[in-house]
Amino acid sequence: MLCVYFEIPYERQLMRIAAAEVQNVLNSITGMAESNGAVSFKIPCAAVYQFSMDSAAPVFSVNLFLRFLAETLRTHKDRILTYHVIIDCFEEGESEDRIADHFMEYQSRLIPGRSFFASVQAERLLHSYINFEYAADYDLYYCADFLIPKAAESGEMEAAYTLYLPETVSWLHALYHFMLLHPLAEEALTGNLSDEEKLKYETGKHAVYYFRKNRFRSAYPAYFTDAFLWYVRLYFRVFGKQQYGCNITLVYSQHNKEAAERIRELIPFSVLKLRERHSVSIRNLSADFIQLAYMMIFAAHFMFEDEIPAFFALLHKSPQFITSLYEWLYATGIIEEKNDIYAVNPDAAEAIAAALGHKKAVSQQFITAFLWEKYQQGVLAPDENLKKIFDSLHFKAEDSFLLHYFFYTYSDTEIPALDISPYKGCSFFSALENYQKALKIAAQKHTPEAVYAVKNAVNAVQNLSFPAGEYRALACVALFHLSQNKIEDAVTYFDYALDSAELLKDGGFICEALMHLSISSFMQNNLAAAGNYLERLAQTAAAYFEQDRVVPCIFMQGRVALQLGDYAQAERLFQTAETAAAIHFAHWKPLCRIWYARTLSLRGQTLKAQQILAGHVHDSPDALIFLLESYLLAPILHDDLLTSLPETFTSSLEPHRSGFSMAEELVWGHMYDTPVQTVYYAALSSYYRLKAALRFGSTSAEPYLAVLEDTAREALRCRDMYASIYGYLCYDAFLLCEGAASDAANGYLSRAFRALQNCMENMTENSIRDKFIFRNVWNAKLYAAAQKNKLI
Repeated sequence: MLCVYFEIPYERQLMRIAAAEVQNVLNSITGMAESNGAVSFKIPCAAVYQFSMDSAAPVFSVNLFLRFLAETLRTHKDRILTYHVIIDCFEEGESEDRIADHFMEYQSRLIPGRSFFASVQAERLLHSYINFEYAADYDLYYCADFLIPKAAESGEMEAAYTLYLPETVSWLHALYHFMLLHPLAEEALTGNLSDEEKLKYETGKHAVYYFRKNRFRSAYPAYFTDAFLWYVRLYFRVFGKQQYGCNITLVYSQHNKEAAERIRELIPFSVLKLRERHSVSIRNLSADFIQLAYMMIFAAHFMFEDEIPAFFALLHKSPQFITSLYEWLYATGIIEEKNDIYAVNPDAAEAIAAALGHKKAVSQQFITAFLWEKYQQGVLAPDENLKKIFDSLHFKAEDSFLLHYFFYTYSDTEIPALDISPYKGCSFFSALENYQKALKIAAQKHTPEAVYAVKNAVNAVQNLSFPAGEYRALACVALFHLSQNKIEDAVTYFDYALDSAELLKDGGFICEALMHLSISSFMQNNLAAAGNYLERLAQTAAAYFEQDRVVPCIFMQGRVALQLGDYAQAERLFQTAETAAAIHFAHWKPLCRIWYARTLSLRGQTLKAQQILAGHVHDSPDALIFLLESYLLAPILHDDLLTSLPETFTSSLEPHRSGFSMAEELVWGHMYDTPVQTVYYAALSSYYRLKAALRFGSTSAEPYLAVLEDTAREALRCRDMYASIYGYLCYDAFLLCEGAASDAANGYLSRAFRALQNCMENMTENSIRDKFIFRNVWNAKLYAAAQKNKLI
């Protein structure tokens, strides 16, 4: 431990003469010491500043402090006429009393005032930073002057702006690093943008957030790259105007020439320059500085330029520390441009790493501590790359991270087949075991047992206070409740899950929870709540740049509008979803187009709708369902349609291939033990075939009526949200078969209308109820029939 003893022999007298001034000086000195990692204590007329050798760069820190102290005392030489400064070494953990006694001994010795002295041990540590002269009379070293680093003149004119492309980071990182070094005001970036470009600018800012959080990815999705590079192009377009006529020198190596060419395409006013390698001697550098240089160089692999101050603040180092460090790095030739760590000389970096050998771990522990703090703040994604970094740097992450990583990496469809034995030593293993067990049981259709198992997992992770485990386990309980048609319970658990996701600041989890809440509310016909959750989802997906959530979100907003009979709004939303899907999520495009066509059909634009739907019958089962629905609503009966309608229906459980798979399948797919699309198709198909049989007389209508009745009864039993539609079709079918006096028809009408009333239990706003009843085509038909038959 290095200690600096600072004594003002006449401090008491000075405090009586100019207390405020002297106290301010003493406070600034103490503040500088502490901002460089020191702790201090007072003794009569003196202070001792302790710099632990276990801290980062303690010798360099002492040097900076001594330079500051010397400059402060020079500035106030007319007030502080005499002082003593002595630097000495002690064992780590030495008591303050022992240190104080040691320095108090110097008060009895005639040591010259207004001077800095160091013990033999302290001189050995500080000689790389300070010129000392041995004073034999005191057996101490006198501080003659401080070594101020100066860079050697290269003889070459430095480029105005240089963009370095190191081999240790990607070309995207190099671009972003330059942008951080030369920031532009937001007003300059947005000043001349059109409204459309301003939207792209906002998206670009969110893409930057995504980049920072996912900085360690080896590959990025195309939707990110497009948005990020649009933002980069805008930056350099404005930069080029502000620095008109100025080129950017792009320094690259043979290993990243291809990346350099990509950057040059983005920056037309850039000039390529192949990096010339030259050796740098580190022989005369202190071990302390070599360790510090390595830490700075290595930190740049993991941190962005604007995070460096926070990194050193975590190490209790001041901004002045960073400025001085850059000065020394540049002066020693370790970096080739002032204040740019990406300009590190590759040979110097290799020599420094080789010189440290296994001692590199000292710096690495500081870096991993910073990365851990960033993860805890929600700034870093818990992906495979971050886990590998922790492992490679021998950092033992807490179990909470490992569980977050596990659930971040693996979906519920993958987990049942995973070998979880590597986590056997973790505190959450029993919870994970129960979670996996629950998924396996659920696959065997034993839902109550699965709920019991996953609730055991919930209890275990809640006892550990692991938010990632809480989120996934609570969401799993909610999904199991959905499969039992316990939608209200599911909403409660999804709401708890959302709290855990927000605690983690995990954008993917938050979006997933909001989507589940919106879908659950939709299936309750709590359409106001569904709309609110979807609005929150849209905002969250934008903020976290969860672009893969955008199309499903807009699609479900369209479905809410459709359910309310707000067909003009639904039409716009499905078209917006289709446009959003066009470039990067093209697999969603057919489904958006199909549901847009359904909206046209419900608005009476039958021909246009049928042309679209007929062209997509092979893309999604929904197209065939809605094509058939369009013929029922027209109403149009064709023999040729009958021949084209399949007796058996091929459903799809992929969300992007069927809107029903996103929502209704989560409940009634389990209740029926058959896909919801199949049930919906069976109802419409049997009704259509029944009408055709009655009209054309080619076949008996009874088999179709039987199928329709079975479908309606089962829907009523399962409390299907479409039970009212199936019941209405039964009512109309019996009217066709038996006439207006049919008791069966009136029975189905009564049950269908009761089912419709049950659907409105969660609608508290009259305006929403009115839309749902009078503007939704099927509901309006049922309501009119109920009114005609005096059920209202």
